Amino acid sequence: MPKAIFKILWQSISDLKPVPVIVKNRAKSGRFYWLLSNYKLTLDENSQVKVITGVQTGVSKNIVENHIEPLYAKLLSIEKATDMEASERYLRGFLTERNRSYEEFIENLLMTGRDTVKSDKKGFWSSLFGRD
Repeated sequence: MPKAIFKILWQSISDLKPVPVIVKNRAKSGRFYWLLSNYKLTLDENSQVKVITGVQTGVSKNIVENHIEPLYAKLLSIEKATDMEASERYLRGFLTERNRSYEEFIENLLMTGRDTVKSDKKGFWSSLFGRD
């Protein structure tokens, strides 16, 4: 797993806005498997994280093989060749090209099964009247 992905996870938890993350785990048998981890935070009276509850579900083979594995392999190769900061810069550029946050990228993959660019273009009527 790329360190840059774990940084996104821990930063989102520290910001009290956890995002869904696709992670690679290892079973007791030694075999690897992929899953989507969603997190719920329980806060104490001082708004400090008291409990982190993870809910994990499977991810389609198509999404993993065609989108996540290539991206994570690229991030890992950058981390090994240079450092985590370079990997983070690559990931930021990757997401900027798609006009999405990591959370939006993952949600789009899960909903559509495709890696698409989010358009900021407004429709005809909204361009005239300023609404969508």
